Amino acid sequence: MKKKNTRVLLSFLLAVALEIIAILMFRMTGGTEGAGTINRLGVLFGGNFVNGGYIQFLEYIFFFWGSLEVIYQQRTNKKELSYLNAEVLPEQEHMIIGPTEVNQIRVKVANYLRKKQEEYPDLNFYLVNMIKRVTTKFRANLSIAEAMEIVNTQTQVNLLKAESRQSFIRYTAWAVPTIGFIGTVVGISAALAIADSGDTGLITSTLGIAFDTTLVALILSVLLMWLIHNLQQQTETMHARFQEFVIENLINKIDIG
Repeated sequence: MKKKNTRVLLSFLLAVALEIIAILMFRMTGGTEGAGTINRLGVLFGGNFVNGGYIQFLEYIFFFWGSLEVIYQQRTNKKELSYLNAEVLPEQEHMIIGPTEVNQIRVKVANYLRKKQEEYPDLNFYLVNMIKRVTTKFRANLSIAEAMEIVNTQTQVNLLKAESRQSFIRYTAWAVPTIGFIGTVVGISAALAIADSGDTGLITSTLGIAFDTTLVALILSVLLMWLIHNLQQQTETMHARFQEFVIENLINKIDIG
């Protein structure tokens, strides 16, 4: 929970920093819209905070929040992958293991898992847990086919767990463009409210701010969705490697005699 709260706080601080930059760009030309490229960029990215820039600020919070969650999940996956080198299974080619050796692996893995869970309580230990369940199942009925079924089933369960852990990331990817569309609706409503004034410049600037919120939201969404798809590909590849590792170094080497 502490780590999650840290990511939330960091997201807010990054959004504040980006919003300050946008405000400074807007104020560099006296805070009057249409006064140059720098000023236009300042308005686009929310520099006119009072008149709609707060919408971009909210978008930044969710964008950075989702991005930091992706980075956290990627680092977690990297730690999970490191257990491919933990030497919990015999990796020598042409090696045959019998029921006794399988039970020895089960005991070794159970002790190893207990120790590592104390050190890293936030990890799922997908690979080590899979090996533990497969060896436990094999010890119970000495069936290679049922052990293989556990490998396939556990891989699917692990993928579902990983997808569940990414649910909030997908929510942030939905929230960013939604906030942008809300900003557009608010801006159009404001423009309609002042339509009778006949102030064409004010109406135009209000509509511009309205559509800027959606434009920024779409740009942020493209970046965030790229990060999410990259994370999803990494996660699926990781679980496929775990499945292949257990099959090659455990299932295919078992000989019940």
